[in-house]
Amino acid sequence: MDDRAFVQYRGMRVNRDWVEEIKRAQEKATYLINGDVFERVAFGEERHLTERPKAPCPGCAVRAGEYHVSGCEYERCPACGKVALDCDCQYSDE
Repeated sequence: MDDRAFVQYRGMRVNRDWVEEIKRAQEKATYLINGDVFERVAFGEERHLTERPKAPCPGCAVRAGEYHVSGCEYERCPACGKVALDCDCQYSDE
């Protein structure tokens, strides 16, 4: 793969297009889950954490306080608190 397709971003090597994906993720503050609207859980605001992380998310490179990129394996479901990719909640497009 062409190295020009990648950039250093927040200390991580990411696809050049990923920076735009992070920006788009910040525009969606809620999810429609099981028919109800839930505020998304920002990175570093997960219930199980005792302090905000200093480094970016290892899965999607967002900083503490930012929303994960859709599909990030570290994002928590705001309805049940489990990892969003592994929970049984029914997400709908709004």
